[in-house]
Amino acid sequence: MRINKSKIGVFLLLLGAQLSAKSQFTLVGRDHVMQLSGWFTPVYNYRLYNPNLPSNTLDKLHTKDVFSFDYARLSLTGKIKGQLEYDFEYDLAATYAGNTDVTNSPVVDANVTYTGNRWANIKIGYQKLPFSLGSMITEKYGAFLGRPEVVRTGFFSRRDVGVLFFKDYFNQTLNIYAGAFSGLGEYSLQGINDKSLNPLIVSRVTLSYPSKVRERDIDVVGVPVPCIRIGVNAMYNKRTSDQLGSHSVGSYTPYTYINGEKYDYGTDLSILYRHFSFQAEVNRFRYQPWDKSVIPVNTPNTTYSTYYLAGGCYAQTTYYSPKLKSSFSARYDNVNANNRLKGDNSSTLSFAYQLFLHDYNSMLRFQYWHRLNDKDMALPLENDQLRIGWQFLF
Repeated sequence: MRINKSKIGVFLLLLGAQLSAKSQFTLVGRDHVMQLSGWFTPVYNYRLYNPNLPSNTLDKLHTKDVFSFDYARLSLTGKIKGQLEYDFEYDLAATYAGNTDVTNSPVVDANVTYTGNRWANIKIGYQKLPFSLGSMITEKYGAFLGRPEVVRTGFFSRRDVGVLFFKDYFNQTLNIYAGAFSGLGEYSLQGINDKSLNPLIVSRVTLSYPSKVRERDIDVVGVPVPCIRIGVNAMYNKRTSDQLGSHSVGSYTPYTYINGEKYDYGTDLSILYRHFSFQAEVNRFRYQPWDKSVIPVNTPNTTYSTYYLAGGCYAQTTYYSPKLKSSFSARYDNVNANNRLKGDNSSTLSFAYQLFLHDYNSMLRFQYWHRLNDKDMALPLENDQLRIGWQFLF
């Protein structure tokens, strides 16, 4: 009897998904299935601050080590009459953190999906944008305690309010996403809208071979044949807004939202095979502000172009040892906040170790960030950091 290895790989992936979800509480009614689950991750951060950096003041050096909660989330999902699915997730850690950063919103998901249309599933509400593999992988299934720099540093909004159409073909090996959103990301939860009312247009296409590849960093089940997925994505927004909300990256800050036009595009690759995994991603962002004088340049009051570029990349590899119930990971990432500024480039080398005490339901997590020297400066751009955490799913 001949055995189809690709089908075995699919079966193992599905089995792994069931094992990781077995801790959910499920209520079943006549036409309604509801699941309640949650997870939390207490962490300890030890920051190795460089005393030679001007920003590292004496007070900062004495408050560099902290205990905190990265996540303390409750999730409610369900399905009604087999055609409506809803997802609501709330982060208690963000609620009580006292963080004024709007991107650290306690509402993680609040959306409804209609699956009764043969042409496309329709998701409406607050949701994660289909852009960037590193953004779409859920933190609890990641290999690291922190996302790559190009994903976590404010180049784009990871969530927004809008409508998304998506469909899979050929046994889920081809997936297509297209949607329209407010364009103001997490600010949309505050009822803030852009004066132009122009939507953010998002699209993503992924192709897997020989079978579906789940959004995971780690090949826990050990697929017997190489499973490869390639993704391409793009976003476009044209606005009239002075809402800038962003994070600090490099010596200047890229705009998550600009008064002008913004083009975002990228591609990613994921490979899983016999407990080895590899992910790589490249993202690019083109900013075209209406007011050209706001373009950051080295020489004050000088505009060299009508636009500037930002972006970054990362590559990571992981090996999972079934015998040790452990994963070992390494990652390199690079970001450039403005291609027209010398010294606005930084790189990071990260290492991670995870001990699976009970699958993903209980695991110890370690990550060390090593900030490499800036290509145009003598000092490291940021500070090294060691993070230790424990993840518990229920």
